[in-house]
Amino acid sequence: MTCLGTTFAGRVAASLLTSVGLPELITRSLEDYESLTMRLAADRGELRAIREKLALNAKTAPLFDTARITRNLEAAFAAMYERSRRGHLLWRSVSRTRPHPDERGFASGCAQAAPRRKTY
Repeated sequence: MTCLGTTFAGRVAASLLTSVGLPELITRSLEDYESLTMRLAADRGELRAIREKLALNAKTAPLFDTARITRNLEAAFAAMYERSRRGHLLWRSVSRTRPHPDERGFASGCAQAAPRRKTY
């Protein structure tokens, strides 16, 4: 389960849940998150159905295709090596014109994050 907001963790969790076919576990407010939590805690049948759906979807979801992920990662490493060997830049620094909300000392969305300390 996750509460979709503007935080990185919420967006990643929502993406993962969507990719495994469980968008019903994505909430948009803390109230909805709490409500879903309580409902699943009380309804073991619904919780079991979600577990079964995840087990079934895991057989076909690209997220669980580790062989394909490995092949793609290896191909990306080979391409980066080849670009580097030819003298191309692998990474270019890009400066942001606006600070990220967390850098201004607040975060919007479901989770309230503490202000980040800059590390260089």
